[in-house]
Amino acid sequence: VRASRSGVVTDIRVLEGEALVSRGDAVTAGQILVSGERAARRGETRLVHAAAEITAHTWYELTASAPLSVSRKEPDGAVRRRFAVLIGDSRINFCSDSGISGMECDKITRIWQLGIKDVFSLPFALMLETVRPYALRESAASPAAVRAALEEELRAAVQERIGDAGKVISEHFTAEERGGELRLTLRCECEERIDEETPRP
Repeated sequence: VRASRSGVVTDIRVLEGEALVSRGDAVTAGQILVSGERAARRGETRLVHAAAEITAHTWYELTASAPLSVSRKEPDGAVRRRFAVLIGDSRINFCSDSGISGMECDKITRIWQLGIKDVFSLPFALMLETVRPYALRESAASPAAVRAALEEELRAAVQERIGDAGKVISEHFTAEERGGELRLTLRCECEERIDEETPRP
C-alpha cells in the first residue's frame, strides 16, 4: 500500500500486512505505507495482500482566474431572411446576396423536405435562413460576483480531489487583479484517505 499523495498520517488501520509508518509521520507521494511481507512464527517471511485504511492531513494550492468584464450580444441591424431551394446537392438562392460579411450574426436555418413522412422523400427541399446581426458590448462585471464564482469553482476542484469522504479543515483565499482579470488562489488543509494499493512488480 503506497501513499497517493504527501501528507501527515492522522490515522492508520492495517487490515493485512505490516505497517511501515505510524500516526504523526510525514509521508510523500508514492512512499510504501504498508508492506505485503509479513514475518511468520518460524522466522521466515510470507507474502500477503497488503490492505489498509490510512487517513492523513494534506495541503492544496489551486489558482483560477476570470475576466472582470462580460460580453453581451446586442442587436445591430435589421433581421434578414434568405430563401433557397435545395435540389439534390445543388442550391438555388432567392436573394441578392449570398452572405453577410464584416459583421457578427446568429443564423437560424430551417429546412422543409418534400415528401410523405415515413413513406418517401423527394430530393427537393425548401430552406429559410434567418440572420440576426449583433454587436458585442463589453461591460464591467461585479468583482464580488466574479470572486464568488471562482471560490465555488476552487472549492469544487478540491472536493473532487479529496473525494466525498474527505473534508476541508481550513482554507484561505488570496486575490489579485491584473490585466483586467481577477486571479484567486486557494490554500487549504484537508483530511483524506491516502492509501493506494499497488501491485507487486
